Amino acid sequence: MPRLSVRRAKKMARRLPGGGWTLHLRKKERRQVTCTICGKPLGGISLSRVEARSLSKSLKSVSRIYGGVLCSTCLKMKIEEAVISGS
Repeated sequence: MPRLSVRRAKKMARRLPGGGWTLHLRKKERRQVTCTICGKPLGGISLSRVEARSLSKSLKSVSRIYGGVLCSTCLKMKIEEAVISGS
């Protein structure tokens, strides 16, 4: 039985040199991280799955409030809204 991490992987039929067929599993691709409000791609976050595995936690995300969740424009708007509603 395949591991849980590859159970839902896309299966591709590949022909062998001897005329037989075998199934290969497609590797997962890491998706571009986007802002949750506007959907703009976030900068400063690595896309490579192999590279992300060896990076430390501080290098996988942006180290600020809502880092890796909101873009700088949406973060600025959210802070301004909080200041206005708090006063």
